[in-house]
Amino acid sequence: MQTWIFRMTVTLSTNCCCTPDPRHRTREFVSPRIAMCLTACWSIASVIAGRFGRTTRASVSQWHRPGRPCIGSVRRADRSIVLCDVKPHRWGSILGSWKSGRENPMDLAALEARIARVEDVEAIKQLKARYCEICDDSHNPDEIVKIFTEDGIWEGKGIGKAQGHAAIRELFVGFQKAMSYSQHMVMNPIIEIQGDTATGRWYIFVPSTFRHGNQAKWQAARYSEDYVRENGAWKIKHLRIAGPRMSADYETGWAS
Repeated sequence: MQTWIFRMTVTLSTNCCCTPDPRHRTREFVSPRIAMCLTACWSIASVIAGRFGRTTRASVSQWHRPGRPCIGSVRRADRSIVLCDVKPHRWGSILGSWKSGRENPMDLAALEARIARVEDVEAIKQLKARYCEICDDSHNPDEIVKIFTEDGIWEGKGIGKAQGHAAIRELFVGFQKAMSYSQHMVMNPIIEIQGDTATGRWYIFVPSTFRHGNQAKWQAARYSEDYVRENGAWKIKHLRIAGPRMSADYETGWAS
C-alpha cells in the first residue's frame, strides 16, 4: 500500500524534475489536494509500520536516476503537482533517534534500574501501610508475623525487644490486651534501596486509648527500619522505635 501511494504521488517519469534541463520531462497527473491527501496517508502508514523515513529513502531510490540533481522540492504547474524526490521527513530522523536510544542496551538497563527502584520504594510503602493497618486492627498477632522475616526483630525504647515470630506474636498479644484503640499515621518516609535490602525512616503520630482507666493519649515517635526481599516480597527485618518524641494525655495535651 505504501509503495502504491508513493507511486501515485511521485512522477511517473524516470527522469528527475528538479533540474531546469528541458530534456527532463515529467508527467503531471494529479491535483494538489489529492496528492497531499495521498502523501499524508502514506506518511501515516509508514509511521504505523515503524519504518518512517527508511521506507521513504528506499522508495525514492526506485524513481531517481543516479547522477540527476534532486532537492526533494514540490513543483506546481497548472494547478497540478509533481513530486520528483522526497527527502525523509524530519520526524523520521527524530523517530529514528528515539528508536536507536530505546534499543540501546545501556539506556534500557538504566531505565529498568530506575523503574525497579520506584517499584521497590512503593512496595515498602505498602508494607508499612500494612503494618499500620494490622496495628489498628486490634494489634492482630496472627497477621503481624506475616510481614516480618522469621528472625525479624521488633524493638521499642521503653517497651522491649522481641525477635522471631513467636516472640513478636506474644508482644502483640500484650498490645491487644493493653490498648482498645489506636490510629497509626506514618509520614515523611526516607527509603533507601540496596539491591535486596533496604532501610527506611518514618515519623508516626498515634492517637490511642489504653484500657486501664480508659485513658486517651497522644503519641508521636520515629521508626527506623531494615527490610529484606524474600521470594520477591519485601518484609521487615528489624523495626526500631527510637523512643517517644511526644506522649501526652488527651485532656492536657503535649504543651502542658
